[in-house]
Amino acid sequence: DKPRPTVRADKRLIPVGGNVTLTCSVDNPTEWKYYWFRHTGNISEVQTVDEGKSENVISISQGGVYYCQGGRGSPVFFTEESHRINIEKRVSNMASVSLRPDWPVIYSGETITVRCEISGGRNNEWVYEWSKPISDTLPTNEYRIVDASESSSGNYRCLGRNKQDLYSSTEWSDITTVTVSEQRPKAQIIPDRDSAGGTVTLTCSVKPSSSSSSSWTYYWYRVEIASKPVELKSDTNGELVTSENGLYFCRAGRGRPVYYTESSQSVTVDIPDKQRPVVTQQPNWSTMYYHREIILRCEIQGQPTDWVFEWISSSGDAPSTQNDILSLDYSFSKYYWCRGRRKSDPHDVTWWSAPFTSRYASYPHPAASLSVSPDREQHFTSESVTLNCGGNSAEWRVMKFSVTGHLIYLRICWAMTGSLCTINRTHSDKSVYWCESKSGEFSAAVNLTVHNEDLLLVSPVHPVTEGASVTLSCRLRGENKLSDVIFYHNDKLIQNDSRGELKISAVSQSDEGFYKCEHSGNVSPQSWMGVKVLPRPEHPSFPVLLVAGLGGLSGKILIILLILLSHCRYLKGDSFL
Repeated sequence: DKPRPTVRADKRLIPVGGNVTLTCSVDNPTEWKYYWFRHTGNISEVQTVDEGKSENVISISQGGVYYCQGGRGSPVFFTEESHRINIEKRVSNMASVSLRPDWPVIYSGETITVRCEISGGRNNEWVYEWSKPISDTLPTNEYRIVDASESSSGNYRCLGRNKQDLYSSTEWSDITTVTVSEQRPKAQIIPDRDSAGGTVTLTCSVKPSSSSSSSWTYYWYRVEIASKPVELKSDTNGELVTSENGLYFCRAGRGRPVYYTESSQSVTVDIPDKQRPVVTQQPNWSTMYYHREIILRCEIQGQPTDWVFEWISSSGDAPSTQNDILSLDYSFSKYYWCRGRRKSDPHDVTWWSAPFTSRYASYPHPAASLSVSPDREQHFTSESVTLNCGGNSAEWRVMKFSVTGHLIYLRICWAMTGSLCTINRTHSDKSVYWCESKSGEFSAAVNLTVHNEDLLLVSPVHPVTEGASVTLSCRLRGENKLSDVIFYHNDKLIQNDSRGELKISAVSQSDEGFYKCEHSGNVSPQSWMGVKVLPRPEHPSFPVLLVAGLGGLSGKILIILLILLSHCRYLKGDSFL
């Protein structure tokens, strides 16, 4: 039988500028001459490297598939072909992997491109190979990851093979790590009010902060229609300066197609001294009787002469007057709001005023009451809040009035059980609530705020009676008690020490205003704490009837006189003798 030679190589990889030694071995080696052959992937293109030499060792500097034969005599008798041996050659070109876009963290659903770049030459000269998580040969130097997922995470590296000589390749590139997070990032808003300039600067950022801030474009929205927010602008600096009150939120996006973060919580911009009307009542006595005419006035600070006014009530009525004065019969039991619109510029509209309702006498209907549990104005999202109506009625309903920017929404509590209304919110909300009964009872209104922030202010829902004590505190989501809390009153620092509470032993009118707290750099939204002023002796809360010199009158005359007096309308300053 024909002998079959064997081939050995001192190494299988030819380094840049180096070579490999091949040895062909046949039994009785001194009798044979040696023939060497090479091909580069296509078996029909076999090249003769060396032939008819008595030395069985050659040095090569090119990659390829090598084999040998032995031959002797004349004509030459050839042995079988040896087995094949693959020799790789490294070229001087360098391969590298890059990400486009080059973000430190990729989020599930985003699209990125992993690119293999080879220095020198042209891209069409190469065939590319990728290591795990991609083990494939690709015709181009780009691997596009569409709708990235956690399985796309991993170490990427590549090399290039010369199309004309597939056994000539670059070195493997360095590893580039791709990290894909399943957690969708969320935008957050931080407001910063410039009280001097009458503006608020809103800053939008992305959590978690491991994302590259320079890669995001920020989109700003203001809620004007409940189902269709208005997009204000988009930019890359993440700031919005506004002097217009309303409800704002933002989100961020990047890439093509655009990948959006979750929208931020909504933030209410409320600049009290910026064209915010106030409703006042005339006369403003502590006690009124039904069917007495009163006047509500819409007042705007620094009021110019070119305002027209709009009024709306909690029943949805919109009085037709455009004056700043609204005349009413005192038998009303509603809340009223007003706003101003410039005649010269109808688009210049103030925000709605705070809700106004007048104090009224306990006759003929007793007042209703509204209690809130937990008893505070601010609440975290997903917390349950219970509103309880009290009074001489078997049928109650809780009304909700939302004033958002220039819009007003009136709703009824859908989760009403007897006198209880339960509120569960998963998003930010700021509304006014009160109780109504079919028999005409009408409670005072309370403001309730639900927000996505990590910190809230614990403050009373109802106004605090003058002279009473009150304690304000701060609460972190998931924790009930905090220390080292800073407190502000109307944006002015009033307490900064290790205490976690703000205690006011005897509340006065000067304590009324906006409060907020700060803990470890987080600042809560602000809430209004009202103060209920006690009647002054010079302004009695009920008419005083003085009867003198009646000793000589008969009992019947006395009774008639008292009946007549009881039907007289009480006027401030009048006296009866």
